[in-house]
Amino acid sequence: MRGMLIICALLLGLSSQAQQEWVYSMQALNLYDGNAAAAGMYEHASINLRYRQQFSGFSGSPTTAFLSANTSFGSLNGGLRLKRESIGAFDRTMVALHLAYRLDVGPGQLSFALGGGIRNEQLDVSEITVSTTDVDVLINSEAITKPLLEGAMLYRSKRFFAGIEVGHLLTQERRASGSDTRMESLAMIGTQHRLNSMLSLRPMIAARYDVDGALLPEAQVGLWWKQTLWIGAGYRLSSEAYGFVEYRIKRKLRLAYGFGVPTEGVGSVSNGHHEVMLGFLFGKKQRSVQSIRYFQ
Repeated sequence: MRGMLIICALLLGLSSQAQQEWVYSMQALNLYDGNAAAAGMYEHASINLRYRQQFSGFSGSPTTAFLSANTSFGSLNGGLRLKRESIGAFDRTMVALHLAYRLDVGPGQLSFALGGGIRNEQLDVSEITVSTTDVDVLINSEAITKPLLEGAMLYRSKRFFAGIEVGHLLTQERRASGSDTRMESLAMIGTQHRLNSMLSLRPMIAARYDVDGALLPEAQVGLWWKQTLWIGAGYRLSSEAYGFVEYRIKRKLRLAYGFGVPTEGVGSVSNGHHEVMLGFLFGKKQRSVQSIRYFQ
């Protein structure tokens, strides 16, 4: 009985969850993944890889693989995102390129970004084994390819950042279910407070407005030790509590792991959420990038 309830909950949630943008628990560790205006924020070119599994322990549970890269060319910066998401029989692949322009404003820098790409969504009927005699189920397994357009802005100084990214800017972009897609946005605000010569405190708040019109607020706090070890924890309302740790090797290699405990829904009886991240900085330093750096 419990297994049937879990299957039903997953199937009922498929139509909405499959349409939402990815969520994860380590936004602050690589700002470009959540805000395209952060492209070029490092003194080197950057490549970042993530893998996240939600509701681990269930067959067909949501997974996200994410590759991002960005670099600085002075005031003009560029970035690339490649994402693949799977939820049961549903698969979605997204590719987007971004251009960001940065200018000095007061003690910090203000950046604007615009990006575009495509997303491909497909439902593999061969993976569906649930049958019913009471309800006629109509499934469209044809792949759907749609354009993407998204914009972002970010203000960043040595001890503060605030930014927002808005997606689904094209009104003709449609959901696989046939209804209009709402614009989706992610806003983040974070600060850094030095406690002593070795330890800094980094709180952050965020809010996501998703395609279903729901507002998902979140708060997290982290401790940064010697600019090498970062340990943090957070809570996403009506979703999960989570923790994460990042270790940086000579500031060019970054390793991170996050674990979340779902607080509501089918996820509350799962084995939790797991996320891993691997980041690289490479190439020569961009001399045009000054000491205004946040979360490096």
